[in-house]
Amino acid sequence: MRLCTNCKLPKNKYYKNNNVCTDCYKERRYNHRRENPKLRLLSSAKHRAKKENVPFNLSADDFDIPSHCPVLGIELKYNIGIGGFRDNSPSLDKRIPELGYVKGNISIMSFRANRIKNNATLEEIEKIHEWLKGKQ
Repeated sequence: MRLCTNCKLPKNKYYKNNNVCTDCYKERRYNHRRENPKLRLLSSAKHRAKKENVPFNLSADDFDIPSHCPVLGIELKYNIGIGGFRDNSPSLDKRIPELGYVKGNISIMSFRANRIKNNATLEEIEKIHEWLKGKQ
């Protein structure tokens, strides 16, 4: 049994044959993401770009996370832990999906706003808007 270089306790499980135990690794990763939510947004976007076969060339310096969603006006909060994203979580949006996650083609909005506009065309959103206005 080896000693973890972080917590100095004897442990059986180490992260990828490293000198840091899996518990310390998870704690460090959790804290790092909480301190810098841009990294999680970038990591997830890079994974989606690879999966969708679209370009990706972003860095953390290419965008800022606003305090409020520019679409819905709700306060953005970075929610970490069980359950993942919430409606008020910041979300990275591709303005023109085919161009991918590249500089000038992204905006930060709430996860809810991004879900609403996910697959809808402008015409579909306008039809929904007109329908909702007629229901009141």
